[in-house]
Amino acid sequence: MVTKEIENIERSIGKLPKSYRDWIEQGITKDSSYNMYLLEWISSSNVLKIEIAPEGVLDGILPIGVFHGVAFWCLDNKNNGRVILCPHDDIVADFYAPSVEGWIYRICLQEASNFCDEDEIVQKQLQLWASLLEESKPTWAEHIMLLAKSKVKNMGQHSGVISDEEVEAIIVKEFGSEYLTEKVEFLNPD
Repeated sequence: MVTKEIENIERSIGKLPKSYRDWIEQGITKDSSYNMYLLEWISSSNVLKIEIAPEGVLDGILPIGVFHGVAFWCLDNKNNGRVILCPHDDIVADFYAPSVEGWIYRICLQEASNFCDEDEIVQKQLQLWASLLEESKPTWAEHIMLLAKSKVKNMGQHSGVISDEEVEAIIVKEFGSEYLTEKVEFLNPD
């Protein structure tokens, strides 16, 4: 069932990735239980109303989440639906993931490497978020579920169940090294 919100968004930026459409239809983008330390969803009813920068953004860029209250997770719909992280104080964004599923996977990996809350809370969040990947990326969902059930270790500066180095190696293997280093302009040059 295509909602009015989806129709409006797609009229503005083109066809949305299937998983993101499904999450809108399931109400996930409006459900605060799906917010994590690294991501606060922007409700699908508000994504077209958000102004990332006064000068505007390139066609196809859609803010779908907020990072630490100051940067935006954006769907780059003109570039195969990759997700970029658009800072509030720069004209270039970080390549983050090649897809919305990859975005969720990477956020889960980063949460698993640096618990920002009580262990049980983070583990329950990881299990919840793994459910978002079950249909489209079952191998990633299984990996996140495994991490959620792993014993938390002291990682020096923080606790987690996977090291930062392991996360980086997974990103390179699954997405490519450009998702650790590359940037892209996202503001409208006009």
